[in-house]
Amino acid sequence: MAPLKLFFFFAIFLFFLHPSANAKTCPRVVCGPVIVDFPFRLSQQPSCCGNPNFNLSCEFKPRIGEVPVIRFPFAGEFGVYDIDEFSTPNFLRVRDPDGCTAKRFLPKFNFSGTPFEPMYSETYIFFNCSNNVTRLVEFPAMIIYCLSVENFSVVAIPSTFYNDSSPLRSCRHLATNSVPLQSPNLTQSNLNEFLLTWKEPDCSSSCSDICESPEERCLEYDYGCPNKKHGISKSTKYGLIIGLGALAFLLVVVFVIYHNSRRNYRYQQHQQNPSVEISGSAEPQLAAATAANGLDRSRIEAYPITFLGESCRLPRPNDNTCSICLSEYKAKETIRTITECDHYFHSNCIDEWLKLHATCPVCRNSPDQETALITNPALSSSSPPP
Repeated sequence: MAPLKLFFFFAIFLFFLHPSANAKTCPRVVCGPVIVDFPFRLSQQPSCCGNPNFNLSCEFKPRIGEVPVIRFPFAGEFGVYDIDEFSTPNFLRVRDPDGCTAKRFLPKFNFSGTPFEPMYSETYIFFNCSNNVTRLVEFPAMIIYCLSVENFSVVAIPSTFYNDSSPLRSCRHLATNSVPLQSPNLTQSNLNEFLLTWKEPDCSSSCSDICESPEERCLEYDYGCPNKKHGISKSTKYGLIIGLGALAFLLVVVFVIYHNSRRNYRYQQHQQNPSVEISGSAEPQLAAATAANGLDRSRIEAYPITFLGESCRLPRPNDNTCSICLSEYKAKETIRTITECDHYFHSNCIDEWLKLHATCPVCRNSPDQETALITNPALSSSSPPP
C-alpha cells in the first residue's frame, strides 16, 4: 500500500505544479473593446510581455468607459480604439480620449522618439473665422465644432485647396501643421481620429530576445502571430518531461513491487498446501468450474442432432425459429436438442453457445452434465435423407 500512496501523492503534486509553472506566461488581455497583444502590453503585465515602446495603461474615461491609453513624448496621450497587428501594414487607431482630436493638431506635435508614424497625413491650415464667413465654408474645408464658440468657429482646410480667393483669407490664421489622418480619402477623414503604423518589432521577432532575460523573469511568450506555432512554453515542456519521466519510473517500481508480492504470496500458499490430488471428490468441483465457463466438445456432441428433411418436420411445429440466430428452420438443416428441457436450435448455433455458456439460451437452466454424458448421440431425421 505504501507505493500506491506514494504514487497518488506524486500525481497530485504534478497536478498542482503544472499551473504554477505556466503562471508567468503572457496571455492576451482585454481593455474595453480592445485586445492587447504583443508587442503591446498593459502596465499591470510583466515587463517581458511587450516592447517598452508599446506600453499602454487601461484607464476609465467618463464618456467612453475603459480604454487603453498610449503616451507619446511630443504628442501627449491618446486613447487606443483598435489594434490590428496582422494587416499589411499593421495599424493603431487612436483619438483624443476627451473627444476633440483636432485641438491636438494646433500646437505642433510629432511622434519622434517612438516607433510610430502616421499611416496617412496631410498638411492642414487652421483658421479662426467669424460666423458670417463660416456660412461660406465648403468641402474640403471643415468646421471643428469642439473648438468653436457662439460667434467664432475654427475651420481647417487642406493646404492644397487653399488659395487667395478663398473666403477664409479674411479669417485669423491659427496654425499650419501636418495632420495624421484615418484615410487617404479626404471625404472619409474628419480629423476625429487617425491611424499610426510601425515596423519594429513585428511578429517575426524572436521571443528569446524579449521574454527570456538572464534572470529568466518570464517564460517563453506566444505572440499569437500567424507564422508562429502555438504551444506551451519551453520551461513547462521541460517540467512535464521530467515529471512524466519520474511518474513512469514510479509506475514501473510499483508494478515490480506488486508483481513480487503476488509471487511471494503464491509461493507461501504453495508451501502451506504442497499438493492436492485430483480425486473423485474433486471431480464434481472441476465439472462445476467447466460448466460455469461452458461445455467441452464431448459434452456438446452428446446432445442429439436431428436432420430436417424436405418436409422440415419439427418436434414442435409452432417452434419454427432458432432463438439464437432468429432464423426459421429450413429443409436440409440440422438441429440439436437439449434433452433436459427439450429446447432445440440450429446445431451450429447451439454448439457455439454451449462453448461459452453452460445454460439453455431459452430457459437458462443448466443441462444435467451426467445425463448429457450418458446420452448416446443419435442422428435422427424428420424424413429420410435423399
